[in-house]
Amino acid sequence: MKEFLQSVLKSTEDRIKNPFVGTFITSWMIFNWKPIFFIIFSEKKIEEKIKIIIDDYSDIWCYLWLPLFSAVFYIAILPYISFAFEYFTKFSHGLRNKVNLEARNATLELQIGVAQNEIKLEEEKTTFRERNNHNLMVESLQTQNKILSESLEEATKTHLEAITDQQRQSDNTVKELRNIIDNNKIELKNTFEKLNYETNRVIELQAELKEIKLKNDNNFNDVSRLRHQLNVQEFINLRLKNPIDKVININDYNIFEYFNAVNDIVYFSINEGRKLSYDAVYSFLNGKNYGEFSNVDDVERYKDRLLRSLSIEQKSEIMDKYK
Repeated sequence: MKEFLQSVLKSTEDRIKNPFVGTFITSWMIFNWKPIFFIIFSEKKIEEKIKIIIDDYSDIWCYLWLPLFSAVFYIAILPYISFAFEYFTKFSHGLRNKVNLEARNATLELQIGVAQNEIKLEEEKTTFRERNNHNLMVESLQTQNKILSESLEEATKTHLEAITDQQRQSDNTVKELRNIIDNNKIELKNTFEKLNYETNRVIELQAELKEIKLKNDNNFNDVSRLRHQLNVQEFINLRLKNPIDKVININDYNIFEYFNAVNDIVYFSINEGRKLSYDAVYSFLNGKNYGEFSNVDDVERYKDRLLRSLSIEQKSEIMDKYK
């Protein structure tokens, strides 16, 4: 039902949006405003309203022909009438625009002439001021030139006297510099010999330092290896304190811990199906949180898998414990 109403409303909306339908409805409401207002605002019963409308407002011209002619006139004829009016008035608009354009051009030409005259006046004023300033500048430069000439003569005389004194001092300075250079050559030679000796000494010390560093690196590697072996042994000793067959689980990785006949630990990777060394197990579990479980059924199942993966000698050693 809801879909049917939506379909009807959609169809009605599309028809109302049609230009002719919308125009016809508007015309019909204009010609039949009396029955519309009577239906809306009258307090009579609906039967009386319908009877009065049939008796007094059942004119086919109002209901059909006049709205239809109005809609056809508005849709089909009125655009052509508007176009005809625009066509006949475009000539008067063109003449009016031409007169306005000529008036604007005359105003612009007058403004251009005034602006050109103002520019010429400003240029004349600027030329007069520049000439006046130029004359004043020439007089000022002549006065300054005379003063500078007198100052130059005095400065030249003073400069010649200063040059003579400077030349005399320069000769004395050259003699002192030669003595200093000779002394510096001797000191530089002694310094170079000392520097050469120190350089050779530094090279020897660097070689000794390199040898010491190499020894320290070897010692550090030996200590690290011994410390790792000690940690592995402590891990094994801790596991031997509780010699019960169990399964160690960490992040879905299972390791079977088994104690053979001589009470030695055997590690077996259930995920990979192979034996593991002490060092590999310690490195894998070091610093991680892991869980242990020793359920008898699980342990027996993992023991069977272990036996199938070992050699005959290892199987014999394991079976000795369970005899």
